[in-house]
Amino acid sequence: MLTQLPPVQRKDSVSTLPKVAFAPGELLRYEVRYSFAKCAQVEFTTTDTVANGKRLYHHRISGYTTGLIHKLYPVADIYHSYTDPSTDLPLRTIRNVHEQKYRDYKVDLYDRTPPLDSAIVTRENGQQVKVPLNTHCVVSVAYYIRNRLSAMKLKEGSSLNIPLYFNAEFYPMKIRYTGQELVKTKFGKVLCYRFKPQVREGDLFKDQDALTVWISTDDNHLPVRIKFELFLGAMYCDLIGYKGLQYEMQVTR
Repeated sequence: MLTQLPPVQRKDSVSTLPKVAFAPGELLRYEVRYSFAKCAQVEFTTTDTVANGKRLYHHRISGYTTGLIHKLYPVADIYHSYTDPSTDLPLRTIRNVHEQKYRDYKVDLYDRTPPLDSAIVTRENGQQVKVPLNTHCVVSVAYYIRNRLSAMKLKEGSSLNIPLYFNAEFYPMKIRYTGQELVKTKFGKVLCYRFKPQVREGDLFKDQDALTVWISTDDNHLPVRIKFELFLGAMYCDLIGYKGLQYEMQVTR
């Protein structure tokens, strides 16, 4: 069963939907654990910015290794997505990866100027790629879904299909909804929707269902926990701090 995502309609960059999940000024902080060891920290931030006279949201995800893992395999990755507040679609994305001696820096510009029926992505090397009009990057897709969950009628076993362009590759992402679950956090127990985004099997993930994401059922629709099932065990990314939420976080003690 395929669940269609309704569009967010806004007037003067303010959603006309009953609930908008986030706003500029939001900060989410996560701790990453592999087995029982803390190995990294991740931050999600949203700010206002202006480019070419147009107001945009600047979403930034940064991840850094810590402790012994940082000494053995230092990582400092930052992903930027500049999105249109009226659609939550990306207009400019940046991938800035530092992993040991490996470096990768990519910039993608999205052109959705009418009457185009698709988007043209221009890469940092000048190469252009034609993708579906509603294509997302790996950052914007999270905020896009958060803003639409309140308007969706989820049924266990249903799926969302969202086109994704990431690291110079197009990927038609399928996200399966598998029900609700009460997740224990440092703040208390949080009722969450549980999703399984389909991933590509390879050196990192052991199968296509190796990723699970828990998103709070309250009006913030916060990513509360992410689980990565790897060949050598499981890695968890848990929410440990936040600022600037739109609504009070709903927890039970």
